[in-house]
Amino acid sequence: MDFLRSPPQHLSRAPSLAFLVGITIAGTFPIHIFVPALPDAAQDLGVSAGAMQLSITAYLVGLSLGQLMLGLLSDRFGRRPVLLAGLLLYVLSSAALVVAPDLGSVLIARVFQAIGGCAGLVLGRAITRDTAGPERATAQLAILGAAISIGPAFAPIIGGQIALHFGWRAVFVPLAGMNALLLAVTLATLPETHAGRGNINIRAYFQRILALRRNSVFMRFCIGGAFATTSFYAFVGAAPFILKTRFGLTPDQVGMAFLVVVGSLTLGSLLASRLAGRLPVPAVVRAASLTMLAASLFLLGLILADRLSLLSLHLPIMAISFAIGLCSPFAMSGAISAETAAIGAASGLYGCTQMGTGAAIIAATGMLPVPLELAMALVLLAASAVAAAAFCPIPLRWFSRR
Repeated sequence: MDFLRSPPQHLSRAPSLAFLVGITIAGTFPIHIFVPALPDAAQDLGVSAGAMQLSITAYLVGLSLGQLMLGLLSDRFGRRPVLLAGLLLYVLSSAALVVAPDLGSVLIARVFQAIGGCAGLVLGRAITRDTAGPERATAQLAILGAAISIGPAFAPIIGGQIALHFGWRAVFVPLAGMNALLLAVTLATLPETHAGRGNINIRAYFQRILALRRNSVFMRFCIGGAFATTSFYAFVGAAPFILKTRFGLTPDQVGMAFLVVVGSLTLGSLLASRLAGRLPVPAVVRAASLTMLAASLFLLGLILADRLSLLSLHLPIMAISFAIGLCSPFAMSGAISAETAAIGAASGLYGCTQMGTGAAIIAATGMLPVPLELAMALVLLAASAVAAAAFCPIPLRWFSRR
């Protein structure tokens, strides 16, 4: 098994930024590339819209598990073997999705695809910290963060075109091919970058995670950030069916519609990078969560008044996604800075809570016994209200106790 530990000596070097961007994007790309194909997949498999949305839920469950465990495993066994195992799992599960006979098979494969993809998402950041000095690492992490925001903006367009011309199963073919290439590059060129591997106490790690529940500042940012940043998945799960059945959009047109919305999220992320260090974290997350709450109320009013159109649907959703992009980095920063002695555990628990909340949000959107657009608006409103309650000063002892 020596080939897992290190590539040939003459190839050992710090990985390129392009490689790090590639493995990082691999984690979130499958969420958005499959979205335009959801209605066609539901029709082909003979399931309801709500049942098909569980394929997004399953992916987020896998990301939640991966966020909590893969960083720990890479600290114990090294970055290289964990990344290789994750990429291989990603390729095999993507291939399984191409031939999946039923929804159950799709859901199982999506969980494993997410765990595999999460290896790149988590280890891209870890390898950057391993191989770069503080200033260079900060710059590279900013680029990786931008890639995570920008990549999903184009994924629905790509997925929509593939689904339109080749069918929904074909969406997973380029994912398998792309990650097979990354697997080959990793195997041939990536050295082990974590010098201190093996020096970790797993029990102590989980004790730190459990202890974080008693830190009110962390819990405020963790809960508020989770509900704020993943409320967007209520739209992700419902919109393809709404856009197809109510407005008659084809998969490629659904992809273009998502470009506008995800573009708003990217703009919010770019503004956040400019405001970082200039405005206090609590002020930004409060403003963002209240903006989300107001836009969600506006969207609910439009739906109840039966005034929903393509434009009136997208305007409040764009406002919500912009606020999410603004809130996300500030909420994460506040969470992982709440306990300086447990930054790794805080990061893992935050990511796990975030993805787990997103999975619950999509499941709730598909299960509510009301029309899908109303379910989407109600879940968006509820998630925004929880985020606003967490971020805004309220007389609850649980949030005020340190």
